Amino acid sequence: MLHFARSRKWRVVHTQLRQADGLFARSGYFGAPIEGLRPLISEPVFFRSGLSAFSNPEFAAELRDAMGEEVYLIGFSLNHTCLATAFAAVDAGLSVTVVEDAMGVSPCAGVSEGRTGEIADAILAPFVRFATSDELIEANEQMGAGQ
Repeated sequence: MLHFARSRKWRVVHTQLRQADGLFARSGYFGAPIEGLRPLISEPVFFRSGLSAFSNPEFAAELRDAMGEEVYLIGFSLNHTCLATAFAAVDAGLSVTVVEDAMGVSPCAGVSEGRTGEIADAILAPFVRFATSDELIEANEQMGAGQ
């Protein structure tokens, strides 16, 4: 999904939890939580101090510029950070699509990963749209062919 977004020159922004482990550490500014997801020099990285990416004022300002555009949410923690960010985005008046197959679930004590994801999905369902990477790529390629 990230490769497709970059190839279409979409606005891509990253958020990371502010940690004291250094600039080049795995979670540092130039780090990548998963190889292949390293931010490009042209893509802003916003460090958050709270649960939601909107806890960073510059991130909130950047997303205000996306008003009227679809916001595609991918991440590693659907049931924590992504849930909080999705609600903050909806509160800000943004249209949010959660990319189902580009979303991880953080462990929760006593609850299976699958069940945790189902619960998070059920909580978000009234407020956001869900789509797979393949669905989004196909829809965007069809739109491009029709232009």
